[in-house]
Parts: sequence; structure tokens; C-alpha cells
Amino acid sequence: MPEKAPINFFIREIKWRFCYMLLSVVITFTSCYLVAPDLLFWITKPCQNFQTHFVFFNIPEALYTTLKVCALVSLCTVLPVFWYQLWSFFIPSFTASERTRVTRTSILFFFLFSVSIYWTFSIGTPLLAEFLLQYQVYQGSFVLEYQATLASYVSWTWSCLLIVSLLAQCPTILFIGLLWGKLKPKNITKYRKALFLLCVCLAASLSPPDVVLQTGMTLALWLYSEFIILCFFVYEALFFKNQ
Repeated sequence: MPEKAPINFFIREIKWRFCYMLLSVVITFTSCYLVAPDLLFWITKPCQNFQTHFVFFNIPEALYTTLKVCALVSLCTVLPVFWYQLWSFFIPSFTASERTRVTRTSILFFFLFSVSIYWTFSIGTPLLAEFLLQYQVYQGSFVLEYQATLASYVSWTWSCLLIVSLLAQCPTILFIGLLWGKLKPKNITKYRKALFLLCVCLAASLSPPDVVLQTGMTLALWLYSEFIILCFFVYEALFFKNQ
């Protein structure tokens, strides 16, 4: 890109990059729609051990749910393409140190995003569904049973993915503050009590009203936060020891 390019040059480049992103969305969505049954099987796979079939109550519900799944999978798939287009457009205006910071932050973001997807569909959702479905009741004539609808299950699964993804990106936010010199790991350790209280509040708001489950989630979140702090201390010692 020229150092003093006219505004038309930037507008033309923005248009081309927008066309690339739009084309990637169309191709990805079309591909997902062609393999929609496989996608639905993959999303409902965590529930296969205790739920063998799903129903829908409205005639267009299955179609709307299929389109929703295709759209969400397409969004997750093309997200790196979107970021690459933005990165390619803005990176020439950054200094060498800023490029390094942005690149490292991007790598961390997409790594944690991939881990959150894997954890949700391979570990988290199966365990949580198994725990919640144990509250079904079969006592004589009284039956309390979960009737699985495709739309409700897909919405619940993607809600779990959203929550896990947001929690997984906490290190990215702190990492940005560390790279730009706005935050130090030792400053975080001063607020350990407040951090533990935050873990308790998050566990109470995200988990069902069960003492054992909330206690376990609180400990998991607290260990997760302590692991993040440890990683930041290690990163600071390796990359900032000469600064």
C-alpha cells in the first residue's frame, strides 16, 4: 500500500475486502446447508447417550433451526477470515512492536476460541446435560420427563457455547492490558478476595441451584483464574525481564 495513497484507493480496497468476506459467508453457509443433517447430528451428539430423537412442534421450526445452525456455524468458521481482512487492512499503519502485540493477541484469541468450542461440545455440554436430566422423575403414575425439541436444544447448546467463549476470553482481555503496559500480574494478586467473590457470583448465576454443582463450579473458576495469573507471571518473566 502506498504511504500517501488517495482516499479512493482505501475505499476500493475496503470494497474488495468486503466482497471477499461476503463471498466467504455465502460459500460457507451454502456448504453448511448442504451438509445440514451432519451438522445437526454433530451438535446433538453430546446428547446421544440419553436422547435418541428430537421433535418439533411447528411445521417451519425444523427449517428455521437448520438455518440458524448453518448461520452460527458459518459465523464461527468465517470469523478468522473477517479478522484476517481487518488485520491486513490496518497492520501497515502499525509499528513493528504494535504488529507483534496484535499478532500475539490474535493468536491467543483464536486459540482460546477453538478450545471453548471443543470443550463445549466434547466435555461441558455432555456432562451438564447428564447432570440436569437426572432430575427426571418416574414414580408410578407421576412422570416428569424431558421432551427434547430440536430448537430448544440447539438454543441451549449455543447459549452454553456463548458463556464458555466469554469466560475463555478473559485471559485475552488481561493479556491486552499486559502487552500495552496497563496491567501487571502483581496488581491482580492484590484483589484475590474480590476475584474469589466474583467466581462465587458467576457460579451462582451460571449453574443450577445445586450446592455441590455450584461449589464445584466456584472452585473450577477460582483455579482457572489462578492458572491465568500464573501464566501471566511466566509470560512476564520470559518476555519482559529485559524491559
